[in-house]
Amino acid sequence: YDNGFPQEGTQGHHLVTAWQKRNISLSGQGVINGNGPAFFGAAKPSPIKDSVWDREGRWRTSQMIGLVECEMVRIEGLTFQNSPFWTIWPYACRDVTISNIKIRNDWKTPNGDGLDIDCCENVVIANCDIVSGDDAIALRADRLYSGLKRDLKNVAIRDCILNTPLGGLRFGPSGEGSRIGEVTVTNCAITADAAVLFTSTPYREYWQKGVLVENIDISHLSINAQAPLVMIESCGNQASGFSNISISHMHGKSFGGCYLAGSGNGVFKDIRLADISYEVEKLESFRCHNSLLKSAFSATGVKGLVMRKFCIDASQCAAGDLGSAVHF
Repeated sequence: YDNGFPQEGTQGHHLVTAWQKRNISLSGQGVINGNGPAFFGAAKPSPIKDSVWDREGRWRTSQMIGLVECEMVRIEGLTFQNSPFWTIWPYACRDVTISNIKIRNDWKTPNGDGLDIDCCENVVIANCDIVSGDDAIALRADRLYSGLKRDLKNVAIRDCILNTPLGGLRFGPSGEGSRIGEVTVTNCAITADAAVLFTSTPYREYWQKGVLVENIDISHLSINAQAPLVMIESCGNQASGFSNISISHMHGKSFGGCYLAGSGNGVFKDIRLADISYEVEKLESFRCHNSLLKSAFSATGVKGLVMRKFCIDASQCAAGDLGSAVHF
C-alpha cells in the first residue's frame, strides 16, 4: 500500500525506507539532504502562503524517510533538509523515539512537512528543531491505503521549536473512522500561521468520515502565530470530531484570533482552555475553512467549552481593526 499520495502528485519512492523491520536507528551528527528544489519549478504565488515552488506536471518522490510497520525505531542527532515532500513519516510503527534532530525545509516547499506521525503507537518526540514548508508536526491516523485499521495513540511531544508558514502542531484531518488519542504536548515554542490546529474535515474524495481526536493535553506553549488555536469539525459524523481536549499555559503574540467551529452534528465537546493569554498586535483577516475570520476569539458548535484565565490584549489594535472581539 506504499504507492505514494496521488492527490499530492507523489510516487511510492523514498530516500530511506524500511518495511516490517525491528530495532532501526538513524543517528549521528550528519546531514541527510533530499535535494528538494530539483523537483520543482520556479516559485509562484499561493493562496495559503506567500509563494510556493511549482510542482505541476513534475515527478517527485514521496516522504524522504518512510518507515512502515516497524518497531523499536530511534532517530536522533541528524539534520534532515530539503525534503521534496513530508520529511519523516513513520506509518503503523510501534515504540518510536525521535529526539535532538533538526529539519530544514524551505518555506516554499509544497507539502514540505516536518514530522508526520501516522497510525503509530508509543511515540516520543523531544528536543527537535523544525523549520518546514508545511505542517511542522502532523499527527495522523490515515487508514485509506493500508486496511490495517490502526489508530494513533500514546504520543508525547516535549521541548521542541517549530517554525512554519502553516500549521505548527496539527491533529488530523485524515481518518476514515480512525482515532487519535492519548497525546501530551508540553514546553514547545511555535511560530506558525496556526500554532495548534485540529481538523476533522472532508478532503477531496479521499477522506469523508473524519477522525475522532480525544484525550489530548497540551500545555506550556510559547507562540507567535496568526491564529493561536484553530479547531474545525465539518464531517458531521457522530463518531468523529474532538473530545476531552485540554490546552493550558499558552502565551505569546498573535495577528488573528482563536477559531473553533463545529458542524453541529459531529463530536465537539469537553474543551478546556485555561491560563491562556496572547497579545493581538494587529488583527488581520484569517481565511479558514472557506470563512474569512476577523475576531479575537470565535466559537460555534461546541458543547462543554470551559475557559478560565483567558486573556486577550488587543490594546495595540486600531479601533477599526478589531471586528468583533469575541463571537459565540
